[in-house]
Amino acid sequence: MAENRKWVAISYNLPIQPSNARVYVWRKLKEIGAVPLRQGVAVLPASSTSAKLNELLKLSERIKAMNGEAVLFEMSFLNSKDEQRMSEKLYEQRRRDSDELIKKAGELVPELEGKNSASAQRKINKLIKQYRKIWEDDVQHQSDNAVKGMWEQFSSETTQATQLLKNLFKL
Repeated sequence: MAENRKWVAISYNLPIQPSNARVYVWRKLKEIGAVPLRQGVAVLPASSTSAKLNELLKLSERIKAMNGEAVLFEMSFLNSKDEQRMSEKLYEQRRRDSDELIKKAGELVPELEGKNSASAQRKINKLIKQYRKIWEDDVQHQSDNAVKGMWEQFSSETTQATQLLKNLFKL
């Protein structure tokens, strides 16, 4: 029996050319946190933040402006195994996002130990944006332990850089 969890789906179709429109949509869906269900269809838990749902609505309008077709709708799975697979895909995407954040933050530590350059500040701002995205996602409680582990790793490597990042991430 399905959990009756609600999902928001976007079904879209774009012209083959220009190909940069397809790349833009793919990147935007990834940024929003939507998970592909099949080609031209991506889903997001309906419990996602209103900002994410608004971004999906904006993307739908942008697809139409690129001479494409887009439809947003709410759905639920009738088969609990299908829903479980989708939830697992969602979790795996968040896990990869979290792992990427941890890797990038770890690479930034040596740069922070040197000078607090404009380049380091841009990288920190990008990490903050990624962190907030992971934090806001439905599975934040599952990725949170990995993010906390990152701070512990930083603490053992460099206290000053860790404190700077903690202050920036407000942890």
